[in-house]
Amino acid sequence: HKMALLIKNNGGPPSPPAADEKGPPTEAARALEGKTLAFRYPDGRAESVRFENHVAIIDEGAGPESRGGSFTRPADRLYFISWDAPHGGHNIVFNEATMEVHDQVLADGTRQAVVAQVESFGPTVRSN
Repeated sequence: HKMALLIKNNGGPPSPPAADEKGPPTEAARALEGKTLAFRYPDGRAESVRFENHVAIIDEGAGPESRGGSFTRPADRLYFISWDAPHGGHNIVFNEATMEVHDQVLADGTRQAVVAQVESFGPTVRSN
């Protein structure tokens, strides 16, 4: 769930932008730009996230779909990646050091901790 903190402006500095306004890309968004993260769940499902123009383009097996998202990097080689999805959104933690994706919401909305193995992470390769 996304939550916005509303701050009343009493003539002081301008209020921060609303949660749905697009601000400058985060450090994490710049680091992920032009890359694709492909991973596989223990049940065999494959998923990928392509980062393009600071947007997550998700492929959960039914073809790519562009979704709004947010990306943060709380530590070196550790990314929190969120995007709009049914069941209140989707959030994963990508640990580049261990090449694992930690997830908690499965495609059907079930909440269960699961670790997916990263199959590839690097520059997006375009096929013609």
